[in-house]
Amino acid sequence: MNRLAYYADPSAKVFQDLKLIGRAFGLPTTVLVDPAGCEIGTAAGPAEWASEDGLKLVRSALRG
Repeated sequence: MNRLAYYADPSAKVFQDLKLIGRAFGLPTTVLVDPAGCEIGTAAGPAEWASEDGLKLVRSALRG
């Protein structure tokens, strides 16, 4: 795989669940999840995913 999958939650249920357990504090929130369903990273607030740092994070996530 050479891309991260994109999932959206229009109902915001996942966000509310994450908020209840202290894993999300506001929107937007990005959660990176591995193929096994485990959280490997969370970013609170807006993120510049096309920036050098953003691309490094995504590349690292894809490498596992």
